[in-house]
Amino acid sequence: MSEAIVAIPFTDQPIVAPGYASTTQMFGKNFFSISRNQFDFQKTRKQQNLPVVPDAINSQGTTRNILNTSVSELYEKMTQFVFPPELDFNIYDDLQPFVMYVFPFKSILTKQDLANIYQGLMPKIATTTEKEESVISHTFEEWEFFEGKKLPNSGIRWLVFKVKEKCATNYWDVTADSRDDDRFKFQFANSVSRPDYSFNYPADFFSLVELGKIDTSVIFEPKGANVGQNAQSTNQLVSAPIRKTNIIGKVQ
Repeated sequence: MSEAIVAIPFTDQPIVAPGYASTTQMFGKNFFSISRNQFDFQKTRKQQNLPVVPDAINSQGTTRNILNTSVSELYEKMTQFVFPPELDFNIYDDLQPFVMYVFPFKSILTKQDLANIYQGLMPKIATTTEKEESVISHTFEEWEFFEGKKLPNSGIRWLVFKVKEKCATNYWDVTADSRDDDRFKFQFANSVSRPDYSFNYPADFFSLVELGKIDTSVIFEPKGANVGQNAQSTNQLVSAPIRKTNIIGKVQ
């Protein structure tokens, strides 16, 4: 079973300066935008099991295929966890995509844990605590978060909340007779479709992550330096400007 902590960087004032990452306003906050074309392109490539960035040109002038980026990994996590509809630009195309760091945490249940749950008893994870870390790292290139543009040196804040893992919502999909599947469909605007949101049992009835710590800082190093390696050793969530090589996120 899984749960995730979401950290969304935002600013109080919109960013419109040339060369800087643009923002989009939601809930009175200015989130860092992701191009809808960029998000949809990488999403489609991921669904087709193709490199999300074909023939990307690196700093040495050579090309390479990129299998995953921070944008494509965000898409995958948005399919795994339940996001509020006001923020779920993966489902609703009329929403502007924006930067979200999603840090997943998981716990594996034993057969005895499952037996206890079905008898109304607590599994082992409910009576003990475990420490786990989740790390996100990406470079500052045009196909990553911030799309190769600069970040402000100050004024970045973070909106942090938890999201639940998506569970099976359609009872009729798991019954022996597939002919009863249509009973779960509903009538919306003269078309028949399944609802985007429904019961999310059992994830909505327990909390896996009870305490999380996020540290943020900026590391300044010359071009070509291995920012990611240094950031990991300091156990920090780093927001680095465009001149730097990497951005590292760590939640524990």
